[in-house]
Amino acid sequence: MPNITRRNFLKVSAAGTAMAVLAGCDSDERWVELEPYVRAPDEQLAGVASWYASTCRMCPAACGIVVRVMNGRAVKIEGNPEHPMNRGKHCARGQAGLQLLYNPDRVTGAVRQAERGSQDFSPIAWNEGINTLYERINAAGGRVAVWTGSTTPGHLSDLLTRFTEAIGAPAPVRYDLFTGMNGYRVLE
Repeated sequence: MPNITRRNFLKVSAAGTAMAVLAGCDSDERWVELEPYVRAPDEQLAGVASWYASTCRMCPAACGIVVRVMNGRAVKIEGNPEHPMNRGKHCARGQAGLQLLYNPDRVTGAVRQAERGSQDFSPIAWNEGINTLYERINAAGGRVAVWTGSTTPGHLSDLLTRFTEAIGAPAPVRYDLFTGMNGYRVLE
């Protein structure tokens, strides 16, 4: 390795610094193409976060939650520390609650099963789905039962009850392996 004098070292350092400064003076337009950030990740959204208190519906425990909303979009679910039942604790099912809204594989419309027992589904129009359901209920001649998981009292529970009354079926059968008391015991 050749001996480097102090003078040569300073010359090379000064030249390198000058080149670095001059490189920064050039416009980036010819090197960088700016694209709109339409589908920004949640952590990149600008704005002020709003928190809304609600009740988790992912299981019958009905834990208290707070939902972080940025620009009108829910981005995070946390347990509500002021809720008397769960005191800020929240299970994994509740944490995954946003998947109901944003999962790309969620069902977003009416679908038809290819054949009984098959995992092949194809999208159909809502009117076609409603007409098919109507025809099958009428063909059953009143031998219809609605079996569902437990529903928290409210819109869905009332809707199922009204539906079974309208078609002349007995009250819906509600069963859930994970009852509310089991959910509360998990959070203790």
